[in-house]
Amino acid sequence: VLHAIYQIRKTTIELSKGQPVWYEGAGGEGFQIFNSGLELIEDSNWVDPFRPNPEDFGYKSKVMLTDSEMGLKEKIFSDSINIVAFILVCVAGVNGDIDNKENLTIIEKLSEWTDNDISENLHVAKEFWQTLQNEEEKEVLTEAAIWVRNNMPNATRKALAMDLYSIINADGSEDIYENGIFMYIHSILQIE
Repeated sequence: VLHAIYQIRKTTIELSKGQPVWYEGAGGEGFQIFNSGLELIEDSNWVDPFRPNPEDFGYKSKVMLTDSEMGLKEKIFSDSINIVAFILVCVAGVNGDIDNKENLTIIEKLSEWTDNDISENLHVAKEFWQTLQNEEEKEVLTEAAIWVRNNMPNATRKALAMDLYSIINADGSEDIYENGIFMYIHSILQIE
């Protein structure tokens, strides 16, 4: 449990390290206030947690994308299927590469999102993912998950979470980093 908490808050911990303030929310996490411990077990109490703006604590993003990366990012955010493809690719590639089973699962799951050919969506998502460093990837992934949360209904967000779960289990074993990124994205999506 502690390792999972650390993984979810890792970005905030790392960005706050050595700073005079804690950059709450820099990793996209949120929190909820409860009146009693019994409220922890009710799903309805976890809907729409408070997500502070890290800029309120003095945080300024250090991620600087190249012009080429910005062009790819614009392609990603121009189409909802590209956004979904990017999220699926990031989860599959959390360990640095995407194996054949994960790739086949991405293709299968992404094909369920549209009747159109997905090859260009997948190509753009993979090309952008390959250009990003860890910190850049986490920041853009957070933006993508926030976009999904703000623009897609609960049932669609739930379907995305189920697809992500399929990807992290594609190779038949669960990995702590895959579980961590799944929990991180799931917390941003605010699924009811």
